[in-house]
Amino acid sequence: MGMNTRRFRLGTLARYLGCTLTCTLGMCQAHAYGDRALVCTGGQDLRTETKLRPGSANLTPNGPVTVNNPQNCDVYNVTQLGGSVNISSTGTLGNVILGNNNALTISGTVWGFAEAGASYASLPSNTLATRGEQGIVKVLPGGKLSVALIGPGSTLAVSGDPANRGSTVVGRIVTAGHTTIHHATVDANFNIDQGTGRGTAPVISLNGGEVTISDSTINGAGNPQPAINFGADPLSPAPSGPLALAIGDSTIENTFAGITAQQQNYGSIPGWTPGDYVIRLSNTSVNADAAANGWGLFAGQAGPLNTKSVGVVVAGGVLSGGTGLYAQGYGSNVTVTTMGTRIEGGIGAAAPPSNPKPFYGAGAYITGPAQISFLQGSSVVGNVDGLRIGSPINPQADQGPNILMADSHVEGKQGAAIHATSDGPGTAPRSTILLSNATLAAPNGPLVLVDNGAGAMVQSDNTALSGDARAVGNGSSLVFSQTGGSRMQGTVSATDGATTDLTLDHATLSGMATADGAGSATTVGLGSASTLNGAATATNGATIGVQGDHPDAVLNGGISADGATALLQLSNGARVTDGLGLDNGASGTVRISGDGSSLGGAGTSAAISVLGGSRANVAVADGAQLRGANGVLINAADGSQADVQVSNTVLTGAMQRDADSILNVELSNGAVLTGDMNPNTLAIRDGATWNLGAGRAPEVGALSLSAGRVNFNSGAGPFKTLTAASLQGSGFFGMGVDFAPGKGNDKLVVSGQASGSHVLDPYGEDQSVKNPRNNIPVVQTGGGPGAFQLQGGKVDAGVYTYTLQHTGNQWLLVRDDGDDNNPDNNPNNNPDNNPDNNPDNNPNNNPDNEPPTPAPQVLSPAAKTALSTAAALPFVWHAEMSTLRQRQGDLRGNKAGDGRWVRPFSSSSRIDELAAPGFGLDQYGVLIGADKRLVLQSGDLYVGGFGSYSYSQADVEGGSKGRINSYGLGAYATWMGPDGWYADGVIKANNFQNQLRVIGSSGRTASGHYSAPGIGASLEVGKNIPLPRQSFLEPYVKVSAFAAKSSSEDLDNNFDIENGPTRSVQAQLGTLLGKRFDLGNTRYVEPYIKAAVIHEFIDKNETTLNGITFNNDLSGSRMVLGTGMAAQIRHNLQVHMDVDYTKGGPVDHNVALNLGVRYVW
Repeated sequence: MGMNTRRFRLGTLARYLGCTLTCTLGMCQAHAYGDRALVCTGGQDLRTETKLRPGSANLTPNGPVTVNNPQNCDVYNVTQLGGSVNISSTGTLGNVILGNNNALTISGTVWGFAEAGASYASLPSNTLATRGEQGIVKVLPGGKLSVALIGPGSTLAVSGDPANRGSTVVGRIVTAGHTTIHHATVDANFNIDQGTGRGTAPVISLNGGEVTISDSTINGAGNPQPAINFGADPLSPAPSGPLALAIGDSTIENTFAGITAQQQNYGSIPGWTPGDYVIRLSNTSVNADAAANGWGLFAGQAGPLNTKSVGVVVAGGVLSGGTGLYAQGYGSNVTVTTMGTRIEGGIGAAAPPSNPKPFYGAGAYITGPAQISFLQGSSVVGNVDGLRIGSPINPQADQGPNILMADSHVEGKQGAAIHATSDGPGTAPRSTILLSNATLAAPNGPLVLVDNGAGAMVQSDNTALSGDARAVGNGSSLVFSQTGGSRMQGTVSATDGATTDLTLDHATLSGMATADGAGSATTVGLGSASTLNGAATATNGATIGVQGDHPDAVLNGGISADGATALLQLSNGARVTDGLGLDNGASGTVRISGDGSSLGGAGTSAAISVLGGSRANVAVADGAQLRGANGVLINAADGSQADVQVSNTVLTGAMQRDADSILNVELSNGAVLTGDMNPNTLAIRDGATWNLGAGRAPEVGALSLSAGRVNFNSGAGPFKTLTAASLQGSGFFGMGVDFAPGKGNDKLVVSGQASGSHVLDPYGEDQSVKNPRNNIPVVQTGGGPGAFQLQGGKVDAGVYTYTLQHTGNQWLLVRDDGDDNNPDNNPNNNPDNNPDNNPDNNPNNNPDNEPPTPAPQVLSPAAKTALSTAAALPFVWHAEMSTLRQRQGDLRGNKAGDGRWVRPFSSSSRIDELAAPGFGLDQYGVLIGADKRLVLQSGDLYVGGFGSYSYSQADVEGGSKGRINSYGLGAYATWMGPDGWYADGVIKANNFQNQLRVIGSSGRTASGHYSAPGIGASLEVGKNIPLPRQSFLEPYVKVSAFAAKSSSEDLDNNFDIENGPTRSVQAQLGTLLGKRFDLGNTRYVEPYIKAAVIHEFIDKNETTLNGITFNNDLSGSRMVLGTGMAAQIRHNLQVHMDVDYTKGGPVDHNVALNLGVRYVW
């Protein structure tokens, strides 16, 4: 007991005359309270059964009695109806026995017992018996009462002087009734049993009913029992019914404990009725000795036979002792709430007790399934641990306490702020601790410690922490969750077989997550808006796991396992900025998926390093990324193994191993990997692609393809040779070739057996080559049934195409010139013997022999498209002119005044083979014009102007297209004589905007565009010969000429196009036969038929492609058959339609449709 307590008790003794009393022959003797024994005449102690029975009473009043004089050893029996005793300030009594609700009022002193129906163990038998009956005991200011025995239905009211609470004193209270204490002191020093060996009972024993205390002091006088106890004690019985205690603005002092409210495991005690315990403390200090195995407040259950609740609410004040708060749950009905309370354990003790209990030194000690809340600025401070959670008394308990700390503080001076441990015969099950805007401090230990097989789940919400969280020992388990903007600086760890589960959600941990020792495991869950600034490590057989599933979940650091296990799972954009390192026989499993998810990028090492005999299993999918700071994604060395699966994502970087290690790689589901690899096995399937890195001679082990692709990725070089130990399946190889003499190409070498069917796509980036080399080896195998073919069956080189030929164990690219009569100059199909990058063996620098001109059918698609587009220009111009001729014919058939007109047209042609194979030509256009009629002496003259637009498309086999947008302006004059003769003259200028869209033999595309201006003119002379029945015959002859300027263009693959001037001169001889049908009112319909022969005179239109000249010979004759109709709808409105069919010469067939409308004003 502290010095302050001793001073308090000395002061109390002084107020009690500084003595105890022994009564002999009616006289009192003074004794120190610590060693007194009250003995009356005949040796009858007031504590004996005889003095506590009604039969031993000195007086039995049947009405009011006032005691004004000292009667220290007298016993009054106030059980008669209507009896009452009033002890004045000068009066004293020994024992007072009440009944019939009689009243005892004390302004003086009762040195013994006020008995109102409570049970008490009396001397000499020490047997519990009911003392007195129902009654009312009042202690007024200045009054003193040694022991109050208040039974059910009875009342104790102690009301002292607010200015001097020490002047009103009760030594001990045993109550099962209604007790109130205001402005008074309850001090065990005034208990008649104090110092006799029977004074080790609580100062206040609650066996039922309720107790209310305010502005008072409770002093336990150093006895080993609580100052206030709920339930049985050495001198009082088990409780019955509910118990309530309310204390405000008071002080409780005791050596052992302040308040104990424990639901006892009483069993079937006769008359025992269990009830709930309720405690309300307000601004009250409950102080037990900090150096003793005691507590400020105990609230709990002792066993399974009592399932009633214990509820405690503490507002303000202090709870202190060996532990400030001891809460013990057996079921789930223990609840403690503190608000603004200071709770201290072991604080200020010079030394701990010689045999400290598990709870000693903890600010609060909690066991079992209790519900504890520290709120509104409460502080829990222990000399060892702040908050300690121990083993439950219920060995079957499967849950620990639920603890809430909101806006409060926890501190462990020498140990942990929060410590969950198994400190009893059973293991402490998982407890739950919620921290909300709380603060934790542990200057000499971790913030959170879980050991000895205990379990704890700590959730930190909107809380800032600085310190470590540890789980230690086999079976120990810590679940640590940080949410709501929480921040922590420190390390979260699991050691010696423990497990820790760390979850961050809208929170940040700046520190490390670690696991050490066999069986230990730490897992890190990264939720939304969460960051771990630090590393995650495992050592010595432990396991570290990291899981993230939000786009703003980040581990700013790396993951490592040294002789341990690492597990990583990232999805939905979660990231680990540094890499994963495995060493000393470690194992690792990596699963990364989702756009934005990534591993690596910071630091200086590979995204995943597998060293020292370690093993890794890696899966990257669905847009996730590996990023090596040194460009290396996977590095396996020192006898290690890495198995890597990449699915539906794009990666860039190297995957490498040393000679002692194993690397197995699988690419699937459209995955793309760009970089160097030297795997033992490589499987590429389901549309996946490997783009080789910069290495000139990559090597792989067993290469397996299933709808997979290998791109040598060389571009224009330097070229690569890929060597595989074996090849199987079916796949695709994209290769680079420079077809120029003396240049190189990519090559596939299979040192072992090749099987399956594979497609090669060798492509020359520069398609400007004029004289490409021949017999180029692209595949070499060690044998086997493997087969290879070219993508699209051919590959392009300038104007040439190549096919793939198999000779021995080689596959060669062989040029197809299309001349079966001229065999290749390399009859044995030997490969090109001009090594890569060696100069052409032409020592005299003589000009190269001109390359052969390939036949039209074997031209490359670029050559076909260029030649077809160039050949189409005259056809486009003549088609527009033919439409204009129909317009002039309509004019001749119906003389009228000035007018405006429009004629849309379309045609579909198939052009025969010229310099290139035949192609389709479709044209759509419109002509719009106006003319004016001039009446001359020699006839009528119409002069006019027009504009034209047409869109034409040359459709080349294989899907390539040449598109021509033609814009034209022209003028015309038509003379019509009175005798039927006529002459038509036209001049027309065009600008042709040409666009080439090339689809190469292997499917690659190229494009280009150029413009070619052109001009032409035509003259037609004929005569309209009337025939009977309004019929007519109109023979005619026409001559037209067209020329387009030369043009040049390079396609975007460097294919060079040089078009010379394009020319066309045609003569046409033909006739029309028609008939007019009058419809009245100047309306008519005039159908006709037409036949003509057209001859093209120009046989030379040259186009030079990559320096090789081709000629489009358009010459030849063709026949035209047609039919049409002109109709006068109104006197000033005409419509026209005609259809022509052409065949012959360069035209396989043509169908042209013209429509026209003319309006005269």
